Amino acid sequence: MIWADFAPSPRYQEGDDSEDSDDEDNGPGSLEILRTCHRLHEEILPHIYEKEVLRIEVDDAYGGLLCIIHSRQGRIWTLSPFEDDSLLGIEDGLYKAFRNLPYKRLRGIKIEIAAPNHRDPGLIICLWERVKELVDLLSAAKGLPNIDIHLQNTLSTNWSYDSKPRNTIIGLSKHSDDYKAMLLLFCRLRNIRKAKIHVSLPKDLIQEGPILADLEATMELKEPFGSASEEPYLADQKIQQHLDVLYVHFDKALDMLPGRTARMLRLRRFRSWFSPGRSKYVEEWERISSNRKQTLNFADLEWRHDLMLAFNPMSAKNQLMRWYDRMSLKPIPEYKTAWSPTAWNIYYSKGIPPLHRSAELIQFLKEMKEEKPDKIWNSFRERHLKRP
Repeated sequence: MIWADFAPSPRYQEGDDSEDSDDEDNGPGSLEILRTCHRLHEEILPHIYEKEVLRIEVDDAYGGLLCIIHSRQGRIWTLSPFEDDSLLGIEDGLYKAFRNLPYKRLRGIKIEIAAPNHRDPGLIICLWERVKELVDLLSAAKGLPNIDIHLQNTLSTNWSYDSKPRNTIIGLSKHSDDYKAMLLLFCRLRNIRKAKIHVSLPKDLIQEGPILADLEATMELKEPFGSASEEPYLADQKIQQHLDVLYVHFDKALDMLPGRTARMLRLRRFRSWFSPGRSKYVEEWERISSNRKQTLNFADLEWRHDLMLAFNPMSAKNQLMRWYDRMSLKPIPEYKTAWSPTAWNIYYSKGIPPLHRSAELIQFLKEMKEEKPDKIWNSFRERHLKRP
């Protein structure tokens, strides 16, 4: 075969004492072809990366993209978000390629995050999740180039309102301003050559003047996330605690937020509750709950769990109710509770309505709730819900 002469094996073999087995021999069996490829690779790399500035646009639309990536040469790539139904890992080849890209060889990365439409408040949660996923992707890199983060206004959306930073979901401390919630996620990145933050707010609206410089300095630290503790604000433990508070705050707000995006996010939260052997949602609460310093309202989590069982379109009671609606004259079947993310998408194609604790919803819960054995949930309850 043609490739037989390029076999990457050393010339010297055990027991071969011949004088002609040196590295200068470029004949069959030498490593010269590999050395040539390596030298060619090293020679081409600077031309590919050193002048390249990738532009990344983060998408906030539910059901849309994670981001759009533009190269200096005009190439465009689109990455899909890591959806809840694929819990065992991201298998998308393009996602893997960008996860393993030698980012530190690039000249820079420009990240653009447009202000979401406040009339659909669920968009701020969707955007926060997308930024979190982008940070997860970039955090896998051993080193990062110059990164410019741009929080931009559009013709119809703005990061400020009435001369104040916009706070779409009110009720949390200083970190709940929309722009701060986004920027705090980037503090999990490390070893950035040079970080620069650009926020489309009048300078007098950024109350903590040094905060942007502190965030930039945090991202330039060489230590991996989880080890920095020099300054109170920059301590990684505090950063993670603030992010966990934001997660719990957004999760609670999602229960009753109006708008299409919030309805679809509630649907995703319910349909992804169970998965073969795992529950990504419960696992995230498990991680947060393991920090005893966090003050969590487990009653809200219990409420969502009970509603998830009641809304389950494949529960025995829901299947029986649909059978009655068809006014079938056949004998009443004996339905068994099952689980299907596809069924959730079909029966709640417009999403889950706001979960106000109304008398009507409480009555629905009493009538439709089913006790389904759930090892993941029961284990979580034993460790956290019933502890003193």
